[in-house]
Amino acid sequence: MNNKYIVFGILILSLLFTSACNVTKYLAEDELLYAETKIKYASPEKITDKKTLRNDLEDIAQPTPNTGFLFNTRLWIYYQINTKKEKGFKHWLKYKLGEEPALYSDTGIQRNRLQMRKYLRDNGYFDNEIEIDTTLSKKRVKATYTLTSRGQYQIDSVGFPATNNTIGRLIKSTTNRSFLKPNTPYQKINLDNERLRIQDLAQRNGFPNFREDYLYYFADTIPGTLRMNILMKYKEPENGAKLYEIGDTYVFPNYNITDDGDRIFDDTLRVEPDISVIQNYEILKPKTFDRLILQDKGETYNKRKQDATVSHLLDLGIFKFANSEYVTDTTTTPASLDRYLYLTPGKAEQFSLQVEVNNRTGSYLGTEGSIGYKHKNLFRGGELFEIRLSGGIENQLINNAGIVNTADISLEGSISFPYFVLPFKYQHQGFYIPRTRLQVGIDYEWRTSFFNINTENIKFGYEWKENAEKQHQVFPFTVRRVALTRTTAAFDSLLTLNPRLNASFQNVLINGLEYNYVYTNQKQTQRQYWFFRGELDVMGNALTGLLSVINEQDDQPYSLWNTPVAQFIKVQTDLRRYWNFKRKSLISRLVLGAGFAYGNSDILPYVEQFFVGGANSLRAFPLRGLGPGTFLPDANTTDSDVPFFDQTGDLKLEFQLEYRFPVFSYLKGAVFTDIGNVWLFNDSETNVGQFDPNTFIQELGVGTGVGLRLDLEFFVLRLDAAFPIRKPILNEGFQWTIDEINVGSKDWRQENLIWNLAIGYPF
Repeated sequence: MNNKYIVFGILILSLLFTSACNVTKYLAEDELLYAETKIKYASPEKITDKKTLRNDLEDIAQPTPNTGFLFNTRLWIYYQINTKKEKGFKHWLKYKLGEEPALYSDTGIQRNRLQMRKYLRDNGYFDNEIEIDTTLSKKRVKATYTLTSRGQYQIDSVGFPATNNTIGRLIKSTTNRSFLKPNTPYQKINLDNERLRIQDLAQRNGFPNFREDYLYYFADTIPGTLRMNILMKYKEPENGAKLYEIGDTYVFPNYNITDDGDRIFDDTLRVEPDISVIQNYEILKPKTFDRLILQDKGETYNKRKQDATVSHLLDLGIFKFANSEYVTDTTTTPASLDRYLYLTPGKAEQFSLQVEVNNRTGSYLGTEGSIGYKHKNLFRGGELFEIRLSGGIENQLINNAGIVNTADISLEGSISFPYFVLPFKYQHQGFYIPRTRLQVGIDYEWRTSFFNINTENIKFGYEWKENAEKQHQVFPFTVRRVALTRTTAAFDSLLTLNPRLNASFQNVLINGLEYNYVYTNQKQTQRQYWFFRGELDVMGNALTGLLSVINEQDDQPYSLWNTPVAQFIKVQTDLRRYWNFKRKSLISRLVLGAGFAYGNSDILPYVEQFFVGGANSLRAFPLRGLGPGTFLPDANTTDSDVPFFDQTGDLKLEFQLEYRFPVFSYLKGAVFTDIGNVWLFNDSETNVGQFDPNTFIQELGVGTGVGLRLDLEFFVLRLDAAFPIRKPILNEGFQWTIDEINVGSKDWRQENLIWNLAIGYPF
């Protein structure tokens, strides 16, 4: 790299450093910056979970110190922009890209101390004291909070109300679900959650007016110990807790929230004896409401089912708002509740556009994009219709010998119904509506120097959410037909020389079952959580079994319509762990995949094989550009005899670690490392790429890089730059290449640097 550019870059960085470090010159004479919060323990051995407690106390401390990619860059930007306007570009620069100063105050420090002490008491550290020590340097204040405590109290025993009425019996029957357990740390939030649990229990059993404040606690510490007894009491309201049944139901499907509450429209249609749909134009077919609204007239009120009714209506996706109102009628025995459901329609149609770019400097350029259309209420029954057209193009230059053009285009359409299509009547009781999906699609893949492949597919199945954490999708009926429609002479020669490749590119019929499972325990306030996705494909068993009965020939693979039936099982898992810190996060991801061909098939079809590389996988390698195992295509070839370079396998292992941090308001940064490869299971004549449990660790490719993400919450534009630090070298196997890194070298960048531009986070 030219030395003058290096000197220029150093000068720019020095200027930024000097400017960012001198932001205190903009402060008023009586202003100080709050620079750091530090938590110390006078007796660390008496603290149960030191790290978690320290993080929680640091979160309490205000103000949050100023941030920036380079020192106090955001604060420096704030002081450079002068504007009194409350909107516009300058306002955005000052308050979004920039950041207001975090100013120190004595009252703020004392407020932090009081809030920290309250938090400690709420978490069992009843005997606590906090001393504050501040240090001042160049108008920056660092505050150290030193905690002194005897330790955290544990619950010794828990007592529940002894009343023998309906409420008392409900509480006694569910003590095993209590948030309060002996021999666990005292936490006030568990007392609050237990009161909410019992409130929910009562409201699910016919008592809609039961409130958590009917319950209160006595807490008694045991002298000389760090243990305590907790006794819950129940205070019956003056008029008692009244049992209610469901009365009549009135639905307003085109309710405008700006109306003055008038419940009279031009048209009223009675769906069932207890449901009336009141509307001036039809949004949903009335019978749809009967299916989505849980509980009939005369049933005991159940708050969970009432909440599920509102969730069903919102889950359709066609209503922006869904509100419920209950009117009591105490003249009946038991008392009844008439329901009024006010629904505000939203937009039923939606268009979407996605674009992704993958570039390896000087050698590869690929783009992918899709355009989609969605109608959420196609036949006025909540039917979801989706159609998506997607395509991609990649140009690859190999030693100036020519360009290998790759193109892919697919069209996919689906319609889903907001219920299970079953031969018997079924009403879903969960919070989320189930769906029955019918999906069809066609995909066309074109490789100029090699082949054309057509894939047609149709699938039918069901999808539902078991709860907020678990989601299922099962397609018991799937059919795909994969046909190789064109090959070049060079590719034919390659197929002749490579029996495995030839077998994987045979026309094939794929029929069977697909099952997907997703689990996540993510909650809005949770620092750490898991995400898991599992996929299982079992193909060809039923069809080959049927063909074996009706087919008289047993000496060849079974075929239907002159197309062999593929028989295999394929499993893929995606496990992620998220650690969220203050404005920063660390994410790890482990992907495992394995496919086994058997019976009617010797090899997995090409379209079912695994690969790594690309914008959401090993970003330091091009799409399908690594493996299997130690295999490495010879780049010193001409366009006419270039080997087939798609590198796929039967087994996939992929591990990614990514650290994300703020740069500016909407701009995030990332540092990442990706590790992985693919291997073969079936025997190969060359024995290249076979999985060996004793050596596969030495055959892992490793890449690293940095990224920028423009995160607007509703839209994320991602740019990642990555390069390999362990890769296969011709005739040498996998080698570390850290000592070869030379960003200033054009040749190194052309050979190693890959740019990935995409929409959304990689995981």
